Amino acid sequence: MTAVAKNSIRWVLPLLVVIGLTACASGDAATTPPIAFTNAPASTEAVPPDASSASSSLDALIESLRASGLEVAMVGEASGGLFDRIPTLVTANGRTIEVYQFESVEALSAAAGSVPLLLATTRWAAPPHIYQGDQIIAVYVGDDAGVVAGLGSALGAEIAASVPDESPGASEIVDSANLYFIARDDGGVSGDLVGCSDSIIGIQQPIDSTAPPIDAALSSLLALHEEMVGQTGLYNALHLSDLGLESVTQEAGLVTVYLSGQLALAGECDTLRARAQIEYTVLQFPGVEAVQTFINNIPLQDFLSPSG
Repeated sequence: MTAVAKNSIRWVLPLLVVIGLTACASGDAATTPPIAFTNAPASTEAVPPDASSASSSLDALIESLRASGLEVAMVGEASGGLFDRIPTLVTANGRTIEVYQFESVEALSAAAGSVPLLLATTRWAAPPHIYQGDQIIAVYVGDDAGVVAGLGSALGAEIAASVPDESPGASEIVDSANLYFIARDDGGVSGDLVGCSDSIIGIQQPIDSTAPPIDAALSSLLALHEEMVGQTGLYNALHLSDLGLESVTQEAGLVTVYLSGQLALAGECDTLRARAQIEYTVLQFPGVEAVQTFINNIPLQDFLSPSG
């Protein structure tokens, strides 16, 4: 299945089922990408280590984890990761640890400086544990006490979360967003072409400013049960449904939405319209490139089949 991508949306494509990097080897939750931290502490003068030095730092971590009684194995490189880098994947007692190696003290310091805000502002599906070594940053997302203890013994205390008061955007309040509805039989004239030759159109609406923007926008969309939206003439294909938002997770540009309740639709065209409304409402937010949706832990596409 493929995810629905921004600016190249084909609603007839199936949705992607994604398992995060960390979960691939361990079953633990995947991590999400870092948020830029512009107030990182000033780094010391860089002294670039050679390739063998960086490698020995990873080897030292593996040796230390084994000395802690953990069964450790090198898995290989991931396809993507944090800090705009490709991590080496190591398993400890079957749990995946992402190890990021750095070519200089300067690069390491900059990456480590982004971690406190990353920890504080990212939605994690399991407890995150991030450690800084001399030439590496190790990331474990999970709750295995043995792995946490082993990493602490090897690398010291975890990097703590914090949100500096003067961070750009730290105090930004989002109190409105577009909720998306359908102009039936519009043929893509007034908005992007979706459904059965319809258009999808966003209407600015107030949302809960105390909740994460994606969560707040989806909750507002799902709470509307009017068939037609005010005097706009726009159609709400979700008006018969009784759905609630359970959670939202994000990895890189992919957002996964978990809903619960009952999806009730008035015909095959409404299946395409409902998907468009949910996905466009998420895709409007910066950094979102694709969306996958589950209802009662079942992929949305299973509900949207002609026989579903």
